[in-house]
Amino acid sequence: MQQGRDLRPGRLTARLLILALLLFFFGQALRVAVATSLTVDEGLHIASGYSIWRTGDYRLIEEHPPLVKLWLALPLLSLPDLADPASLPAWQDAAVPTTDSLPLLELAQQLLYPYRPVTRWLVPARAMSALLGTLLLAVIARWSHEKSGSVAALFATALAASDPNLQAHAAVAGTDLGAAALVTLGLWQAARFLREPRLRSALVTGLLLGLALSAKLTAALLGPALALAGLAQLLTTPSQGRKRLVWEGATVVAVAGLTLWATYGFQIGQVPGVPFRMPAAAHAVPILRLLDHSQGGHQAFLLGENSTQGWLGYFPVAFLIKTPLPGLVAIVGGTAIGGWALCQTRHRRGWLSRLLSGPVVFVAVYAITSILSPLNIGYRHLLPLLPLLYMGSGAIVATSARTPVPARVALRAVACVLIVAQAATTLSQSPHLLSYANALVGGARNGWRYLADSNTDWGQAFLALAEYQSEHNVGPVQLSAFIFYDPSMYGVDHTPLTPLGGDTPAVFPSRLAPPAGDYAISATPLDGIPLADPEMYD
Repeated sequence: MQQGRDLRPGRLTARLLILALLLFFFGQALRVAVATSLTVDEGLHIASGYSIWRTGDYRLIEEHPPLVKLWLALPLLSLPDLADPASLPAWQDAAVPTTDSLPLLELAQQLLYPYRPVTRWLVPARAMSALLGTLLLAVIARWSHEKSGSVAALFATALAASDPNLQAHAAVAGTDLGAAALVTLGLWQAARFLREPRLRSALVTGLLLGLALSAKLTAALLGPALALAGLAQLLTTPSQGRKRLVWEGATVVAVAGLTLWATYGFQIGQVPGVPFRMPAAAHAVPILRLLDHSQGGHQAFLLGENSTQGWLGYFPVAFLIKTPLPGLVAIVGGTAIGGWALCQTRHRRGWLSRLLSGPVVFVAVYAITSILSPLNIGYRHLLPLLPLLYMGSGAIVATSARTPVPARVALRAVACVLIVAQAATTLSQSPHLLSYANALVGGARNGWRYLADSNTDWGQAFLALAEYQSEHNVGPVQLSAFIFYDPSMYGVDHTPLTPLGGDTPAVFPSRLAPPAGDYAISATPLDGIPLADPEMYD
């Protein structure tokens, strides 16, 4: 009893600190949400979700399943003067579900972009993303505490709360951060189910995995990862319990499928190329869109080169450049210490159970798949890995309780330094966190020399450009940017250049001797995306 009373203040302090970290993260995300302009994909996601809410029709679902988009668009239902999507020409032009992005782009241009001020619909949608980010941190804290205690929970949550990439995408009305939150939530529950299989746990696991599958197609990688972890669990389960585990595993799969179907309103429809009607037929649209995208290639930039087929080294390089150095130190150090501890495990069953656990297998499957993918879409694709890597680092810090006092003090001091350093770095660059790059490449000022698109310039800086023009009395600028909206909605005084629009030809004939004037070339076109001539603005 005395020991329990001694632990209570420490536990209460840890909980209060974690709550403070969650509030800090949410507040920082809102700050970024208000201070940055609309990014390339946000209008498409919000318009897609809003059109489903208003019409119940999934014809403009495009490249991603509906759940996160529905969540983001929910506040827009309170805007009484926002048009009915079904009344717009773009809706009529998309009579059937299509894998083409143009109808959804036109809907966003007709539905959202004329609605002023932009903040009335954009900031509430971004706040919904910030709530998903806060949920992610709460799952990290709870899972870490269950697995390794309050010290691990504090360290892992602090690293995640101060991560510039998580903060940046929590402030964007996109699907990446929401998918990371739901994937982590599903993995946590799946780990609890595999540890102690019960019918109730199977039902909850199926529900949460179904929600993850409804967030983003990459969540489908949960399937092979958890199947392998489940097989390992089955092989180590006594024979009398194997039949029950199989039936409960089947329950998980069935409930996950029903949950995915529910996010499509229990729709039954026609899938192109299939002679009969199927449940959740609209889910085929994102899948077909992804297949088309993969076959057609994705224009990307890495280390000064342009390609549509990608590089095997893209995501490793992006991870090294975009992950903050304190986080990298924690991840690499935690992985090395954890690997060393695993090698010391004498019992093969214990060694395999750790190596084939759901989170470890998911990290391996997700990382390998990302490296092999020709779609080099940006660091944001790696967000589902960060919570698991930070939790692994937190577990290593927690093991210091079993080490001699000097080693324990030293390890926890290093952990505190890493957290403070990461938070300071993030705060110093906020609110411009999408362009974050670490000191390995000289910081954000040089990040565009190595990566492009959502890694550096995703359309988020037009508020800053308008402020610069006002403060320095700069008149109209010749502006090149890769966005789908008119930046004059933010007060930018400009004449458009390709790819933004205007009468500039696909290949700028006077690029070697441009007319005199002020030019603003955003980083993504400067890196050659999406231009017919990647060197147009060199």
